Amino acid sequence: MRLTDRLMTSESPHSEAVSLFQGHFGLDRPRPDLDYLRQILRHYARIPYENISKIIKVAKNPDPEAKFRLPRELMEDHIDHRLGGTCFSLTYFLEQILVGSGYSCHKAMAHMQAGENIHCVMVVELSKDQYLVDPGYLLWEPLLLSTEGLQISYTPRGGVELAYDPIGGLFHLFTFDIGGRKWRYRFSDRAVSDGEFRGHWIASFSKPTMHNILLNQLTEKGQLYIRGNHLRLTSAAEEKKANIRQDYHRQIQEFFGIEPRWVEEALSILKRQRREWGQQRQGQGLG
Repeated sequence: MRLTDRLMTSESPHSEAVSLFQGHFGLDRPRPDLDYLRQILRHYARIPYENISKIIKVAKNPDPEAKFRLPRELMEDHIDHRLGGTCFSLTYFLEQILVGSGYSCHKAMAHMQAGENIHCVMVVELSKDQYLVDPGYLLWEPLLLSTEGLQISYTPRGGVELAYDPIGGLFHLFTFDIGGRKWRYRFSDRAVSDGEFRGHWIASFSKPTMHNILLNQLTEKGQLYIRGNHLRLTSAAEEKKANIRQDYHRQIQEFFGIEPRWVEEALSILKRQRREWGQQRQGQGLG
């Protein structure tokens, strides 16, 4: 069954994964209100943003349909190996959790400096209000989508601002910390179809974020971020940076709990891909 077919079935094929999430984090019986939404997001934030599992799965499966990391696999890999996912798999799984908990919500695409439609978010409807929910960007709190004023949320790493641009009709998300204020992405609250979401997900299998190992997680002490050999720890009070090249596998295991074998497999794939890309460029130059 294709992913689009699974998305459109009346009975969710991911109910077991949702139950697994609720049981693992000890969530009580669902009550679809704002407080319960906050509980879900706090627990969901314990699943890290990481592309190690995606690098490995994409490389092993030439068929696009086999590259998707769907909710059951994502949740089991987190329980067994402390793995997580990237924005598409995290958003898709969160949608299943929210729908299974009685919320009305939909997926929306976001645009970043690196390109259009390369990030995705959730919009949750509660009473007459709509809220931004973004597991890929580590939002602990739902942010009210308001066209009338700036919305601010504070996290252990600093804060998040959500502003509406009436000229463009888009919302803009900024983060701020000890290093300053930065624009992150813009988005419309328009719902994307399952087919459109699937297309953008497939496109993400070859994006620049797949060229380096990337891990990101928000904890009570601040944000942990690893890109390539660089580690950054950011809190509201300070920012620490380190090059972890000499102790790479151990540092990832220490901070994220991911075993060295996963890291090594992903690094081997990236090394092979870089070699193949280099050979292709040489061949094009000779032509």
